[in-house]
Amino acid sequence: MTAVLDVVDCPQCSWHSFYEFETRRMTSTIFCPCCGYREKTRPLKNRKTKSGDLVFRTTKRCGVGAYMVKRRNGVSEIGALERPPTRRTIAQFKKGLKHPEIDAAQSFLTRWDPRRKRVETLVGKFPRTLP
Repeated sequence: MTAVLDVVDCPQCSWHSFYEFETRRMTSTIFCPCCGYREKTRPLKNRKTKSGDLVFRTTKRCGVGAYMVKRRNGVSEIGALERPPTRRTIAQFKKGLKHPEIDAAQSFLTRWDPRRKRVETLVGKFPRTLP
């Protein structure tokens, strides 16, 4: 598998997003580690024509929040939230940061505020640059 990786501006929060284009599958994805915005474009065969031409379908998911959990061994897990964080979600995240293998100082949890159109950091401190 060959992929082209780049950094682009997030369409939702304008922060740096990860862009990946897989040359073999001709799919592209955008992921924002700040607000959780996701976008995927993939080719499909056009069933309306007999020639089987390709059409591209783009799926966009507005971000509601994102997280990063960094372990003391340097490995990070980063992802987007599926739904807006609740008090219970925030409490579970804070509890998970107390694990001895987790570097709580470099982990964070954010949420997207659609009214103010900005990202709010709920737990931790959002870094200026990501690993």
